[in-house]
Amino acid sequence: MHPRSFLADIRGNFAMTFAICAIPVMLAAGMALDYTRVANYKSRLQAATDEAALAVAQDMSGLDDNSLKRMAEDFLHANLEGDDYAQLSAIDVQIDRTNKSLTVVADGNMPTSFTRLAGYPTLEYRVKASINAAYGGLEAVLVLDNTGSMSRSGKMAALKQAAKRFVGDMLTRNSREETVRIALVPFSNYVNIGMSNRNAPWASIPPDRNNPFLRWRGCVGSREYPRNLADSDFTAPVPGIMNVDCAAEITPLTADQKALNNAINRMRPNGLTYIPAGVSWGMRALSAQAPLTGGATEGEARDKSITKAIVLMTDGENTISKDRNQPTHNTRNLAETNNWTLEACSMAKAQNIKVYTMTFGTDVPPATAQLMSSCSSGDGYYFDASNGAQLEQAFGEIAVSLSKLYLSQ
Repeated sequence: MHPRSFLADIRGNFAMTFAICAIPVMLAAGMALDYTRVANYKSRLQAATDEAALAVAQDMSGLDDNSLKRMAEDFLHANLEGDDYAQLSAIDVQIDRTNKSLTVVADGNMPTSFTRLAGYPTLEYRVKASINAAYGGLEAVLVLDNTGSMSRSGKMAALKQAAKRFVGDMLTRNSREETVRIALVPFSNYVNIGMSNRNAPWASIPPDRNNPFLRWRGCVGSREYPRNLADSDFTAPVPGIMNVDCAAEITPLTADQKALNNAINRMRPNGLTYIPAGVSWGMRALSAQAPLTGGATEGEARDKSITKAIVLMTDGENTISKDRNQPTHNTRNLAETNNWTLEACSMAKAQNIKVYTMTFGTDVPPATAQLMSSCSSGDGYYFDASNGAQLEQAFGEIAVSLSKLYLSQ
């Protein structure tokens, strides 16, 4: 080939150019892969560090600084897989006993595959979790569907097991002082306030008059809207409903695990579904004013960092509504019932109550799932469980979420 022809020949230029350009492109792709690995690991480490801070803070008053650091190291070792734990370069526990706060800081170095070609054989990262160990605690109410449909497919047994597991998980935080209390509000077509409240000034219960056909069994209906939803103005008393069965009796806020477990065991599936009553009585169970007065006031909750939460579970749609002219729930204006469900949840959220919701079972209508999602406090507060194992997992995730609300950063 003539020299001038060789210089003018452009065949192969694309391949040469591509080969030259491919090197930085491949390097950039590899570096992106390294950074993705770091991001994924950092996410796992952050979750483990959050849990370590929670676990260590519970023993802050009883252990010295060195013991608390060893406890954090042991917790991370137990909750991180081998390679993840091996990448940790330092674990530091910062303790401020004056302000009763604790911070766990974890540093790590991840060996790189491609980024080392750019001169970075490792990538460093840091996560931090802080907790105020002087928090006031938690007031939570379990608002649980006790309707007849819960008798199918072992759902009631699964609910009892999951609820008792939740109670046990949360009340273990009371090992040194009573910081967690839980209430129980089973619901069906009505809520049961308990026979002991027959003469309560906020209730209006007709007399039995020794009539075997006119008996009150603790069930209450609804006042007129909007009092039927609100936790206020009980000069208009709660009406008792005669000659009906309803869910198991409400259990006010308590730290007594045995009492809560006994109350859960007494739950029986019966009746139809009226969710607004459950939500409204759940809100009242967290209140400091009548009819249920066991909760912290708004000022106390703010000053003592007390978290309030409703955990609402249903296995299906609303199937009944309030009679417009009576306190009974025996009509079928279901659109109104659904709207009242959302309104009751909004009232709770307006009072700074966290609302967790769950649907349970394989035949929950999509509209009900959407209703419960809208009723919740947002992303991460709604759960759908098809079976008992998933229900127990959902309760477990809620327990973790409630604990993480104590994290200050």
